[in-house]
Amino acid sequence: MIKIIDKKKLLVFSLFLLPKLLFAQETVEKKEQKFLLHSGFGPSVPLSDYGNRDLNDPSSGLAKTGLNYQLCFNYLVKKNLGIGAKAYYFYNPQDAQVWLTNFLQNATPNQFFKVNTHPWEFKGVSAGLYGTFEIENNQADVKFLIGYANVKFPSILVEFQEGNLTDSEFLDAQNKMVPTFEIDFALRFPILSKLDVIIDFSFLNTEVQFDVFDKTGDIRYGQNNRVSVTNITLGCGYKF
Repeated sequence: MIKIIDKKKLLVFSLFLLPKLLFAQETVEKKEQKFLLHSGFGPSVPLSDYGNRDLNDPSSGLAKTGLNYQLCFNYLVKKNLGIGAKAYYFYNPQDAQVWLTNFLQNATPNQFFKVNTHPWEFKGVSAGLYGTFEIENNQADVKFLIGYANVKFPSILVEFQEGNLTDSEFLDAQNKMVPTFEIDFALRFPILSKLDVIIDFSFLNTEVQFDVFDKTGDIRYGQNNRVSVTNITLGCGYKF
């Protein structure tokens, strides 16, 4: 009879303790997931002067929608606050048609022009503060980042032909390292305990100055561009 009572007590004790142990284990697992590594790619959309197509405006970037890729790392220091870092690459084609239209406006019927342009290219790293909060069963992240980017000038090759006469002009500039500022918003949708699907919106702003030279190496003019761009990515993140 004593053994039966002991078994009943043990059963009641186990039923009482088991949920607490499971909850404690879940809490530990959540606390241990302080790191998030994620990557994604998607469109790179130029904004403001960077996407302006007016050649009469010296600040116009003539940039079109391109592609971007980013690799991000977040570390949660406290419950809702941490640090974040990223490495990224994006490019935006320059609108060659704007240049061609400009040349053809004053061309005679026997003059022919061909324009090839290189895209704007950005390779950079950034780091800063990272905040996160829960929306129902999903997660929203906000980051304020500063960093540096290597910017490649969108070189231009213009080829001209009139009868048997041919000529060309080439404009280029040295790559520049510039400081950057970003505001980053991300929505995370968990699909597994350690895996999220992530949609990320990054708003980057910087300013770059170039000394543009021709095919002989002589500097033709200085160019100042304010770059504003929205990079949208879709990807996956791993929590650990």
